[in-house]
Amino acid sequence: RVWKLWKPRNVESTWKGLLNRCPKLRSLRESIGSTNAEQLELVGRLDKDSDGLLLLTTDAALRSKLLSTISPQTTITSEGSSSSPVYKGSASTKTYRVRTNFPIDDDQLKALQNGVPITTTSRRRGGTKRTQNTLPCDVERDLKSSPGGKVLLITLREGRNRQIRKMIGFLGHRVAALRRLAFGDVDLSGLEGVGDVKYLTEDEMQRLFECNRGGGENNGDNNNGMEKQFPWRQRLCDEKGK
Repeated sequence: RVWKLWKPRNVESTWKGLLNRCPKLRSLRESIGSTNAEQLELVGRLDKDSDGLLLLTTDAALRSKLLSTISPQTTITSEGSSSSPVYKGSASTKTYRVRTNFPIDDDQLKALQNGVPITTTSRRRGGTKRTQNTLPCDVERDLKSSPGGKVLLITLREGRNRQIRKMIGFLGHRVAALRRLAFGDVDLSGLEGVGDVKYLTEDEMQRLFECNRGGGENNGDNNNGMEKQFPWRQRLCDEKGK
């Protein structure tokens, strides 16, 4: 069983914080029974200052698949040279709408697409810090909501702590607002607003499982088609939030 929640801003991705701010989530936990409530887990996190889509599930195996990271596989051509990396795996992509404090120029946009070095701390390795480049990702300007180039649509193939904020920070800018629009092919559609929670529809469940069968592939150079993928995104571009 899988649900989707529109996480509010200014709340930690913890049960205590979310239950305090989201009455519908409290009602959900009460309605599914104590056993399911104990098994219900968040699929990943959003930082306190961000809002948007969070998935919840009682399926531990599915949660693990959704949180796995795609690794780049480089193909060697017949001439002996390496081709552009192709990303294969079971991980879901995550798409965000990001407003920065200053416009992102073309060189900076390309740097984000190719990957930039960020430092993260591993909780599983006793707090060990590591610095390495982010995986190539899809980045484009959302010129419809910000002609000045301050708003980006970013699709990640990995999930590192405060990754987008650190990527933008590497460029010397900061994130003014961040919203997760989609997890794989599941988006905010159907949610009435911040704090709302709903079961995934049958169609959403099918798309979620298809996305995680590991048979798909995605070329890191492709960042087209977001307009077709998220035609509803304009209703989410209210700068005041909900």
